[in-house]
Amino acid sequence: MLPQYVYFKAFNASGDVTGDAANITASVSLADGTFQAIAGTPVESSNGIYRFELSATQQTLSNATFSAGSSTSGVSVLHMEPVNAESTGPQAR
Repeated sequence: MLPQYVYFKAFNASGDVTGDAANITASVSLADGTFQAIAGTPVESSNGIYRFELSATQQTLSNATFSAGSSTSGVSVLHMEPVNAESTGPQAR
């Protein structure tokens, strides 16, 4: 089962990108299927880290691939995941 949230890091050549939530979109491929959008606008938690909430259906499978991007020129978005179950925050993947 997947976690309730999936995290992404937004950055550019100057460092972390904050305030870009409205421009970030993400998608998920479940069990090697077709990519489908993760609905909604992400919430920025801190320092360019954004989180999307997965739907109940998107949480049911254990095999998932995530993709994200920003429509802001020069901004890259990287998927992150928790270090382990006791982790308090995500790490770059």
